[in-house]
Amino acid sequence: MARSTSEIDSHPGNKQALSGNGVDSIPPVHRDAVITLAGDMRISVDRVHKLYCIVLERLSKEARIRDYLPILVTKKVRNLMRKQLEIKDRLATTQGRTQSERLTLDEQR
Repeated sequence: MARSTSEIDSHPGNKQALSGNGVDSIPPVHRDAVITLAGDMRISVDRVHKLYCIVLERLSKEARIRDYLPILVTKKVRNLMRKQLEIKDRLATTQGRTQSERLTLDEQR
């Protein structure tokens, strides 16, 4: 379930990411995609922003039609983050942690 933008913005780690050189450094359409991804995946905006910028840069180099970049980048970032979570889930289960415990630990770091 997606969290509201205000709930995401109020998270301590996200306040810093949303100000200064963070998410504001990219166009609004990409900023919205980063915030939505962070909320959907329950990951800090800063972490999503870093990965999103890397993928955006790589895909932008070869893109002929730039209108689809937010969709393509979002899909790629979501898949990469899911893979990361799957790997962490495997490690967490071997360490006796549940997924919610792992997510709580990740957010505290």
